[in-house]
Amino acid sequence: MPAASAKKTYDLFVSYSQSDRPLVTKFAEDLRARKVSLWYDRWEMRPGDTLRERISDGIAQARTFMVLLTPASLASDWVNYELNVGMLREIEGAKLRVVPVLAGGVDVREIPVDLRTKYCLDISSSEGYSAALEQLVELIHPERRERQELLRALRAGAGQFRYVPVLREYALTGHDQTVQVAALRGLEKQDGADATLVVIERMLNTWGLQALNAAYKILVRRGSDGILGLAATYFHDSRYFHEKLDLFAEIEPGLAGVRDDYWATPFNWHLPKVAEALFEASDPDIRMGSLISAHHHFGEGLGTPMPGQAQLGLAESYAEVRIPGLLSVLERSAPRSL
Repeated sequence: MPAASAKKTYDLFVSYSQSDRPLVTKFAEDLRARKVSLWYDRWEMRPGDTLRERISDGIAQARTFMVLLTPASLASDWVNYELNVGMLREIEGAKLRVVPVLAGGVDVREIPVDLRTKYCLDISSSEGYSAALEQLVELIHPERRERQELLRALRAGAGQFRYVPVLREYALTGHDQTVQVAALRGLEKQDGADATLVVIERMLNTWGLQALNAAYKILVRRGSDGILGLAATYFHDSRYFHEKLDLFAEIEPGLAGVRDDYWATPFNWHLPKVAEALFEASDPDIRMGSLISAHHHFGEGLGTPMPGQAQLGLAESYAEVRIPGLLSVLERSAPRSL
């Protein structure tokens, strides 16, 4: 005999009078748009279903029971039946919370006594409607509110998130790019090379284009240290060859020629000439950064003579003074074969 499939669960069971269907349908659609899963008879009932069985099952599989209280629903036998089932499950300790929602001019004094002790939502006005939506979503998915609070705090870079090591954890770990980008925004608000270093570290992790693009743009706005960081990661990720070369050509117009040639040639065919031009750049951030990037990320495979030890040593000393720890993160990102 095949195993029985797991029953579907719901965030919210909707109890209402059919007379209030237009209002309930709009409210249900607005909740669904906010990623709330609902047992709403118009969406869940199928021809031939037994009403009492399907309703009881829907209530049993829901975490929240919402009853819309209007003059029509207060007079409805079905709503009273559903409400009795929901209240009984709540009293018996089931993981179900009954939430009354007022509409249609119903006064709290008109509703059943056992509901008067509960905090009621009221969707009679447009302001109340919007507030009730948000309160229900927060009740059902408190983690979403916590997430939004976390994202706001990360972006602000305030409180505990003014410390670079704390922001670093959120910017570099996990696979939630929205959180990573928020932490990067917080790092942008912090002065100092230690914050720049974390953004460079994220640039060296080639996973996650959203976070990578945020890191790139922050380094562009970071000033001289940001340019050094972009140059020091130049040969690490081919997706940013063109963008970085365009930026460097704006800083040093002498690079415009090799930039134009590179744009006009097939991918990577002109890269050795680009490297040679960067190695000779007059801007020290571009020159020193590209030298150490070529050493750590390409080596002799770049197809052009690599800098000598004296030149490389000078570039590494320059970079380490400017952004302490940069050489270590570059070393960790280098191919194992180097």
